[in-house]
Amino acid sequence: MYLQFFAVVCLVAPLMVMSAPAQSNCNKTELDECLAQPMDLSFVIDSSNSINRPNFTEALWFVQNIIDNFNIGPDKVRVSTITYGSDVHPSNRIDFTSYKDKDSLKAAISLIERGEGLSTRTDLGIQYMLDKQMSEARIGVRRVAVVMTDGDSHRKDLTREQAGRARNSGIQVFAVGIGKVSHEELHNIASESRNVLFVDRFDQLRDVLSKLLYETCDVIPKPPCKSEPADIAFLIDSSVSVKLDNFKLGLSFIEEFIQDFTINPNTVRIAAVMFSDKVHDDKVIHFNSFNNKQDTIDAIQAFDWRHGGRTETGLGIQYLIDNFLPSARSHAALLGIVITDGGQSEQEGYSSCRKESEGQWIHHDSCWCGWRATDWLRGAGEHSREPGPCADSHRLCQAQPHPSAAHRRYLYSSGRQPSNQSKCS
Repeated sequence: MYLQFFAVVCLVAPLMVMSAPAQSNCNKTELDECLAQPMDLSFVIDSSNSINRPNFTEALWFVQNIIDNFNIGPDKVRVSTITYGSDVHPSNRIDFTSYKDKDSLKAAISLIERGEGLSTRTDLGIQYMLDKQMSEARIGVRRVAVVMTDGDSHRKDLTREQAGRARNSGIQVFAVGIGKVSHEELHNIASESRNVLFVDRFDQLRDVLSKLLYETCDVIPKPPCKSEPADIAFLIDSSVSVKLDNFKLGLSFIEEFIQDFTINPNTVRIAAVMFSDKVHDDKVIHFNSFNNKQDTIDAIQAFDWRHGGRTETGLGIQYLIDNFLPSARSHAALLGIVITDGGQSEQEGYSSCRKESEGQWIHHDSCWCGWRATDWLRGAGEHSREPGPCADSHRLCQAQPHPSAAHRRYLYSSGRQPSNQSKCS
């Protein structure tokens, strides 16, 4: 599991923690306007034998959920579908002119039968979409194709060729991968890297719905990853040196930070625990504790200052590894935020945060502010920073999922890749 840490030393300088600016609704309006604009949208759906009936049904639900967000009509958004396995299944197709309203279109999609196919000929699905469906697209209207697959195609060369035809004709192509499909396959299909989306299981497709909608419309939400799957864990210093007022200030920082994100089981989840001379696990928030923003904020604000005698940051990090990491989602970005006022009491405790079992490792990206940034914290980070407000939702949006999935989905439009070298030692 790839965990990116942001260490925030701000509690000793209260005036340096600024209130987050109020979020405007301009992105929502921009997205809504896009979803109402004319578009020809094609779905190329894997129906090979590797996809059982329940998973195929999940795939159809995902298509229906996407359509729910668009204004469907002959002069608005039109939809076509084609399924494929060893060959395409024209009898299951839906063409752009087949249905004129959302309800009848969704009903028809729900009746699409799972085809058969011992092989995965993604190239044939894309070719059919190009030659038989997108050939009927309207002139001057945006054209988007969503290719869904759970595995590599048996003719990768032809898949790459057909996807290239789609890109060259001006179609924006998205590749939605589920399960064992490779990095190479998805990037051969997609128009660009940010159009690659990946989940481990079919029932997680809903997790990438918001990203697909924003990317389809080329709209960047604020913050850029507010609706991206992410598991964010807070470690909160509750030692005596923090003082009560600054402890409350730290909780307010977390509340303002959380306000930027969509909190629910399918997008952003929050975990939190306090530490001082020990981990205060009598009051802890796990990733599955709360399903909405307000309940999460209320639970954070209910944390009470424990005025512990020492600052055992290493114990807090170890608790995160042992108790939060196992329940994190593999397709989601995993972020750790340490809020503390000073140094680790025992360097050995901090160093123990590195864990080399099950391919799990931790990368620290420390930033600091205030007047007591310590050597252990500066040394933990990938970059040194000047004192000042140092952590916000936009900066955390640059984080990536763990390396095994980093090539399969891009949390932030910069496409920044994580380092392959652990700094947790």
